[in-house]
Amino acid sequence: MKELDVSIPDSLKSFVERKVETGTYTSASEVARDGLILLQENEKRLSELREAIRIGIESGDGILLDDISVEEIARRGMERLRAGNA
Repeated sequence: MKELDVSIPDSLKSFVERKVETGTYTSASEVARDGLILLQENEKRLSELREAIRIGIESGDGILLDDISVEEIARRGMERLRAGNA
């Protein structure tokens, strides 16, 4: 495993130290590793959401929900599922 020296503000240093002191983590490296994993996962989710938004925008004009009933939305959804277009 590679080592990496980083500088962090005092507030984050205190946060990391508390996590180690309370036994939540056994080392500052563990805290940093978990934080980076969460950042990586967050970026992946954000990318997926952006892609879903892009697909939605490119799918064409939508309709106002005021103009359609919940039952009609469900009926159309079921039709799409049966047709394999969901």
